[in-house]
Amino acid sequence: MLKKIPLALSLIVGVLLALSVVSYASAVCLKDDLGEKVCFKSPPARVISLAPSITETIYAVGGEDRLVAVTNYANYPPAALKKKRVGGVWNPNKELIIYLRPDLVFGLANVHRKLFVYLHGLV
Repeated sequence: MLKKIPLALSLIVGVLLALSVVSYASAVCLKDDLGEKVCFKSPPARVISLAPSITETIYAVGGEDRLVAVTNYANYPPAALKKKRVGGVWNPNKELIIYLRPDLVFGLANVHRKLFVYLHGLV
């Protein structure tokens, strides 16, 4: 059975909390784009970004080591060009996303809603 893949809405706060290098004293809980409460006992180890702006933010907060894949258009910082590609912003490859077994997928609520619903259905 596949595990549930959480999806964060509040990008900056979510990235800062989810990728925090500080050990969690207790579970960190966020609400995902579908309104579901998602809790992490420790920082997610495998993260996928579905938009170049999100990729830049993940690098800016020091989360690049946890970033396993990005969209085809993520080109900044230059190190992002070396990450696995999961398709375009508007057409990410859901099978590849599932295959990569992310702990967390960051996307755009208005663009990736159908993908989020699909991923939530894999519980």
